[in-house]
Amino acid sequence: MAGAMGPSRNRLIPNIREWVERKHGEVNYHLTQLLSGHGYFKHHSQRYDNTINAQCPTCPHMVEDAEHVLFHCPRFEEERRRLKDLSQDEMKPENIVGIMLTSEHN
Repeated sequence: MAGAMGPSRNRLIPNIREWVERKHGEVNYHLTQLLSGHGYFKHHSQRYDNTINAQCPTCPHMVEDAEHVLFHCPRFEEERRRLKDLSQDEMKPENIVGIMLTSEHN
């Protein structure tokens, strides 16, 4: 399971040089939120508002953080299926950056 800041940068981007020297792709707000584990995930929001419950509304025994939402939560299964169809690979924290680096499309 991910730490307090979502999936670690080392787990998502094991070779930082390969990421920094990529030939395509812009790092936008949403990608930054994914890579940093920030964004409107209950786990992150709870740090600033202690009235927010960090539990996932679909999976009550799981914390709603970036890794859970993007890779595990059943409420986003359809989106993960579409991404798998487009990329021809199942995305996991360990391979998502590699998939993004394989082509400009990805």
